[in-house]
Amino acid sequence: MSNLLVQNIKHTNGTTAQTIDSSGRVLTPTRPMFYATMSAITAANNVVKFDTIQVNVGNCYDASTGRFTSSITGHYWFAFNVLSDNDGTDAYGEVRVRKNGTTYSNSTFRTELDNDFNGLATGVVNLPSGEYIDCYSTLKAYGNSGDEHLDKLTHASVFLIG
Repeated sequence: MSNLLVQNIKHTNGTTAQTIDSSGRVLTPTRPMFYATMSAITAANNVVKFDTIQVNVGNCYDASTGRFTSSITGHYWFAFNVLSDNDGTDAYGEVRVRKNGTTYSNSTFRTELDNDFNGLATGVVNLPSGEYIDCYSTLKAYGNSGDEHLDKLTHASVFLIG
């Protein structure tokens, strides 16, 4: 039996693709991913633009469009959580994950009176390089409430699984 004994796997241009630490843990520092929250209110029936970017490896997420565009073909895990309200009336809302503008997955939720509820959509999508996903909400989405804890309730993340 043979052993491959390496610490780093690099591209010929010097970019480290993988690191294996002394405990055997594999790190992939260039794996496309993002995590962001929202700092403003998004009107109903719009793409939710998560504009407070915490992580954006590969610069695949564009806060101005609300789109995550894949830089490499693969399977991506996604989670979009939207805090929503219908201004004092009962209503059903949807959080839709759209692939290239077409609904791919959705989550339905209900608001009651003036209570805020969240819609959560998670899943896996195959994205060829150059295709995108975004999050669309049929009800108003809340971001900046002035409460540092509530401000993080509307958030999104996407990352390459493989």
